[in-house]
Amino acid sequence: MLVLCSVARIASTQPRPFVAPLLPLFGVQRMCFCSTYATRFNIKQYEMEKRKKRELERAGINEDDDDEPWIAPEEQQRVEEEQQLRDKEEADRVREMLERRAQEDIVKRKMFREFRAKQLAMSRQRKEAAAATKQRSRGNDRLLEEIIDDTSEDTSSHNSDSKIQGRTDNKTQQEDAPQ
Repeated sequence: MLVLCSVARIASTQPRPFVAPLLPLFGVQRMCFCSTYATRFNIKQYEMEKRKKRELERAGINEDDDDEPWIAPEEQQRVEEEQQLRDKEEADRVREMLERRAQEDIVKRKMFREFRAKQLAMSRQRKEAAAATKQRSRGNDRLLEEIIDDTSEDTSSHNSDSKIQGRTDNKTQQEDAPQ
């Protein structure tokens, strides 16, 4: 940029007929501002493009709106029918897949219900078995306590029974004895 400015100053300070200092200015401008070379205008190509636009306008086709290549109406109808057929097949496939998935879900739910029922039954049986075992152990403990109580009572009552027995024996002996 400094070179451009300095060349411009040199050119403006020198008299007009001398154009030589301006030549570097054009080279710098071309390098800095215009990276591509100027293209030649082709009148034949321009005329052909104008003619093509007029023909498209007469046919009722707007070139700006139509990005896709032009397709004949018969071809367009065939393409639309094929697309409708593909859409219908896709819808049928999706419907069948959803029905199959629904059937699989029903089977899975049934299997889960059976599995859960088995789990609950096993849990119930385990609880009942644990309760029965607990009851038996409590019963055995009570039985042991009762046996222990009975044996301790038996020994103490045996002594008292023997005393009672002895008394009754004595009574019977006394009753049996002649007077």
